[in-house]
Amino acid sequence: MMKHSLWFCLVVLIILFNIVSSRPVKDLEGQWAKFKVDNNRNYGSPEEEARRKEIFKKTLEFVEEHNEKYARGLSTYTVGINFFADMTEEERKRYTGFKRPTST
Repeated sequence: MMKHSLWFCLVVLIILFNIVSSRPVKDLEGQWAKFKVDNNRNYGSPEEEARRKEIFKKTLEFVEEHNEKYARGLSTYTVGINFFADMTEEERKRYTGFKRPTST
């Protein structure tokens, strides 16, 4: 009987872990609206906004996953949403990348 109870608990824990790890980001619409206001974002078309929102969603998923690792003691720092959250890697490089000086 005890063995069956342990197996049952293990199965329940695995199911709960899968539910938690595959859940959608918290309040995507609210966070997206706040991000646009905070960063004065206006997009030229509904298609462009949808593209930027998808990039933002992926960034938000990364932030939430990383901060969960921090909460479990698996990381030493937290991350958050910032000005770059709706930008592609190439766009971010324009702000953060090193530019070699031109020779004179």
